[in-house]
Amino acid sequence: MKNILVLLLGDPIVKFNNKEVYFPYKKSEGLFYYVCINKKITREEAINIFWADNDETSARKNLRDAIYKIKKTLCDDIFSSVSKSVIEFNSDINIEIDIDSITPSNIINKYTGDFLGNFLIKNCYDFENWVSGKKEEYKKIYTNSVSKKVNELVNIGDFKSIQKYSNILIDNDPYNEKTYRYLMKIYALSGDYNKAIKLYYDLTDILKRELDIGPEPNSKKMFKEILKLKDTSIMTDDSKVYFYGRYNELYAINNNINNFLTTSGTSMLITGEAGIGKTSLINKIILSLNVEKNIVLRSVCYNAEEDFFLKPWHSIFSILGNYVKSEKIHLSSAQEQIISYVFPTFNNEIMSTKFDNIEQIDTTRYEIAVDAIIHLLEKLSDKKNIIFVFDDLQWMDKMSRLLLSNIVFHFKNKKVLFIGAYRDDFENTLSSFIVPLASKDLITKIKLHRFSFEETRNIVSEFLSPNSIDNNLITNIYNDTEGNALFLIELLKVVKEKGYTRELSSKATNIIKSRIMDLTKDEKTLLNNISLFFDKVSIDCLKILVSFDELYIFDIIESLQEKHLIQELITDKDIFYSFTHQKIREYIYECQSVGKKNILHEKIGLYFEECFKSSGNKYLYANLIYHFEKCGNVYKALKYKVENLTNYYTVYHETYPVFYSKANYFTESEDIFSVEQKLSEISKELNNLSETDTEFLKIKMEVSYLSGRYYISTGEYEIGLKKIDSSMRIAEKLENNIYLLNNYKQMIFYCIQVNDIPVMYKYINKSLKLLEKNDNIEERGTILRLKGLYYIKTKKYDDATKLLNESLVIFSSLNQISNKYTLSISACYNYLGQMNKGIGNYNIAYDYFKQSIDLCTENEITKGLDIFYSNLGQVLYEMKKYEESEEYIYKSISLFKKNGTIWGRDIAECYAAMIELNKKNVNEAYLHYKKASEFAKKINNPKSLILSEKVRKLLI
Repeated sequence: MKNILVLLLGDPIVKFNNKEVYFPYKKSEGLFYYVCINKKITREEAINIFWADNDETSARKNLRDAIYKIKKTLCDDIFSSVSKSVIEFNSDINIEIDIDSITPSNIINKYTGDFLGNFLIKNCYDFENWVSGKKEEYKKIYTNSVSKKVNELVNIGDFKSIQKYSNILIDNDPYNEKTYRYLMKIYALSGDYNKAIKLYYDLTDILKRELDIGPEPNSKKMFKEILKLKDTSIMTDDSKVYFYGRYNELYAINNNINNFLTTSGTSMLITGEAGIGKTSLINKIILSLNVEKNIVLRSVCYNAEEDFFLKPWHSIFSILGNYVKSEKIHLSSAQEQIISYVFPTFNNEIMSTKFDNIEQIDTTRYEIAVDAIIHLLEKLSDKKNIIFVFDDLQWMDKMSRLLLSNIVFHFKNKKVLFIGAYRDDFENTLSSFIVPLASKDLITKIKLHRFSFEETRNIVSEFLSPNSIDNNLITNIYNDTEGNALFLIELLKVVKEKGYTRELSSKATNIIKSRIMDLTKDEKTLLNNISLFFDKVSIDCLKILVSFDELYIFDIIESLQEKHLIQELITDKDIFYSFTHQKIREYIYECQSVGKKNILHEKIGLYFEECFKSSGNKYLYANLIYHFEKCGNVYKALKYKVENLTNYYTVYHETYPVFYSKANYFTESEDIFSVEQKLSEISKELNNLSETDTEFLKIKMEVSYLSGRYYISTGEYEIGLKKIDSSMRIAEKLENNIYLLNNYKQMIFYCIQVNDIPVMYKYINKSLKLLEKNDNIEERGTILRLKGLYYIKTKKYDDATKLLNESLVIFSSLNQISNKYTLSISACYNYLGQMNKGIGNYNIAYDYFKQSIDLCTENEITKGLDIFYSNLGQVLYEMKKYEESEEYIYKSISLFKKNGTIWGRDIAECYAAMIELNKKNVNEAYLHYKKASEFAKKINNPKSLILSEKVRKLLI
């Protein structure tokens, strides 16, 4: 069989039966190559490409001659004889063409040069254009594949092999500065700053020599940044921070941040074991960020604060508050008040004055604050990109994570990016936060591993003098530290100063011990006192623990800073000090005697208590509980735990009647805050104390009340009622009428949920009798409103109208003094609407429900709107205004889902099912019925059970 081999990459080569052949002239050779690529061409096409300037007769003659020469050079039957107007190869001849087997994956190995190399046909412009196009086409495939190969080498850390491919990229596009910058970045990330710098000088030289121009501003900027990195890359004294390796991680992070700045990137989670270098990597990332183009907001989470909602955001909103002022960002008064209420440091001026509508803020659910925060971030991100950085995410409370999750979901990594770090042994704890974001490709994980033996060798070589290094030393250092970044660097500092000794480096605690063994007595004293604080400490706080002069304290702190044991943290008004690493703090703390620590923690706790009494700053709860627990003051620790939990429950849960379903604004499956777990923990602590103690009984009363509210809200009625009964009995014993009334109201709300009319009446009367002894006009208005609801349920409509109007008068009068009773007024209108709906006065009911809704929307209150929308939708359905009814019913369901409440949703779902049945959407109707039935059974409300059964029969 005849075999022809054609190589078109590089200078072309043609072989016939393994013997190289040569064409007699260029146009016949060019025609052959043209057919090799296109496979099938017409004679007209060939003439237009090679003999466009000739007349038709001579052109056809020249074409015939060229075909004849090809046949003579190769073989007579090389072309098919099927059609005279078409030129194509004979399928019986085996023709192997290198281009035909080229793919993006193999072109690196097969690309031997540009398409047709230096082959040229003079004055044949159409052919030249075709060749140029093909050159670019194959070169582009080749350079893309080389770039991909470079990325692969970067990902596996094989920087030694990159040189070969970087030369290819430059040789193929010698004036492309983007390629130079790309390669400079890679060399810089690998730590080979000299190659990066040389590349810049090569670029400068070729641009000047060939084009008489200089590099672009971006190239110059990168060059300056690389010079800066080179200057700080190797530690030469204790004033510099050492950072080694992590080339793959740095490349991935920087690449992602660049994508974020230009289009959209992905939020990042850096994970690894304790001491692996997560914080160091974050510090390096932050240093590389351009603060002129980005707002960088960093916070560190602490173990002692994980039970305190939104604590990590406190410092961030302090910074944002200042930025809003300096940039004159306009927010509505309501938005500013809402954010300032949740984060007091956002605007201290607002928090120093009394809100006109404080109940509005008190009763606003968490989503209102989130909406205001997102609105703020949208305004800020119009000016600069926002990058949130959170270290030690494993200690972040669930509510903070949910706020962060909501922000990421909203912005989808456009204009707002999140970088976090956490210990990988907390993977399961954080899965509810990570998985939803990862499933939407909004976040990526970057795993940090221990340094390998070879990496450890490189670190030792850079850190220590070459004369002091041998293989045994490297092996000992690696075995002692096992590649853990923190222990490795700490050990190297000791070796550099004192030489290697097995006694000091056998365990991690010895490394830390060696750092503090040469401190002066006063330095150790101050360090011991700073270790008592889990996060940071101010000078004022230190002054209560030591008798040193304030200036002398500063001198000691500066000395500790020079030794890299203490770091300074500067906020708006205060300066704090903390350890450079928690491992050091933990060691120093554990070395002190228990008795001494108890005394000092008591002293600190009392100091924070005075601060709390004067400021009411809820962020002090973490400090109060931590120090009182540490000193063994069980009562005060429990007192502030309960206060903190009550504060959370009051702000972030609606008052009853609602049904809390362990759902929330962010997801329908994750609890915002583990109330049950915290209550259980507090209850166990209470069980270990004496029940005869008055302080104990007061705490037990509060905890039982909170537990009762919680369990009733989750449908666990038996245990919930038992807890309320316990709280009620203690309140009677202590003659605490505030909690006695709270428990009575809770029983009324429970009765509303389950429609227990007689018991509801019993506790209404108990409440009114209690108010006769200790009258409170606000509470009286609430109880009268609830009694009005009771009369509606018992069909005594005149009595109901009278009481609801009395309640309206009370709340309207109070609202004149302080505009904080709008929701109470809306609730009265809602009950009047329910009453008129029940007796068939639909138009009147419509007006009352509309008034409730308008009052709430005008005052930016969403609490209660789910019920009000549902009631309005129901009355519109009864009026046969189905389209309007559908609008409000679905509005209410949307809010029920958003608020995470079930009480009232059962009825709304029933009406949604009936609406869908009217539209013949049986499947949709069935889905709403299933939801309604599920909620009705959970609540055990006879009214909703009857209605859901009615819907079931309609579906049959």
